[in-house]
Amino acid sequence: MEDQEEVEGLMVRATERWMLMERGKDSPESLGGAGTREFCPAWIRRAEPADLGAMARIESRSFSNPWHPRTFRSLITQERTIVLVADVPDDGVVGYAVSWWVLDQAELGNIAVREDRRGRGIGSALLDRVLDEIRERGVESVFLEVRMSNARAHALYRARGFIQIAVRADYYRNPAEDARVLVKDLQNICSQFRIIR
Repeated sequence: MEDQEEVEGLMVRATERWMLMERGKDSPESLGGAGTREFCPAWIRRAEPADLGAMARIESRSFSNPWHPRTFRSLITQERTIVLVADVPDDGVVGYAVSWWVLDQAELGNIAVREDRRGRGIGSALLDRVLDEIRERGVESVFLEVRMSNARAHALYRARGFIQIAVRADYYRNPAEDARVLVKDLQNICSQFRIIR
């Protein structure tokens, strides 16, 4: 019952955010996207073994070097790992996010949304929930890498307060590409990071 109430609360907050945007109080650009988009209600919940097939399909269609399905199976059982899915009524799992932490630092390992559901706020909702959960665990900063060419993801992360602190040369393969290294300060203590534009 408590989980259901938590999920309903997340849905209300997500819906309110998009309703505000539609009334002109927020712009799509500030929420990490561009142009007008349709809100897609989704339940953000913990991944379960039954979700692994959908997650693996989304992964293989989203990334040129996808994680193996066994990786997801292992991650959902790890103690210091958060694996969330976006579950749309009558459509099932349409996105997921994976993060892990050690001491006071976390990494956003992967976030992906099925192609036909992108641009509807699902990635934003997944990212917001991951950030909330790792913040509750006392994590002070979260890191991630993103392809230099992935403007949509970079805009989302920038809208959520991530800053670029480095570039990793040739980090990605198929095709080879540099990665932006981004960090978000969750506890307002990361003044030691130097912003790179």
